[in-house]
Amino acid sequence: MKIVKQLVLIFLVSLSGEAISSVLPFPLPGSITALFLMLILLFSGIVKEEHIKETSSFFVDNITIFFIPACVGIIDHLELLKTSWLQILLIASISFLVTFAATGYTVKLVSKLSKGRL
Repeated sequence: MKIVKQLVLIFLVSLSGEAISSVLPFPLPGSITALFLMLILLFSGIVKEEHIKETSSFFVDNITIFFIPACVGIIDHLELLKTSWLQILLIASISFLVTFAATGYTVKLVSKLSKGRL
C-alpha cells in the first residue's frame, strides 16, 4: 500500500504540473513544470524523501523502459533518418559542444561565487 501512496503522490504532482502548464501564457512542458513543483515541495519539506523513495528508486532502476517508445519511433522513421543523417549529426555535435561549454562556464562561475571571488 505504501508504494501505491507514493505512486499517487508522484502522479498528482505530475498532473498538477500539466495543469499549471496549460494555464501559463507561454509554452512550457507539463513534465518540466512538475519537476520544478516536486523540487519546490522537496525543498520546502512538504514532501519528504521518504514519501517517494521506493517508487522513485524503482523508476530510476528501470529507466530504460521509458526509452522504448523513442527507439520504436526511430525505427519507424528510419527512411527519413537515412536521408538527413548528416544534418542530424551536425546539429547533435554543435548542441553537444554548446552544452559542454555552457556547463563548464557555469561550474567555473559557481565555483568562483562560492569562494567569493567574483
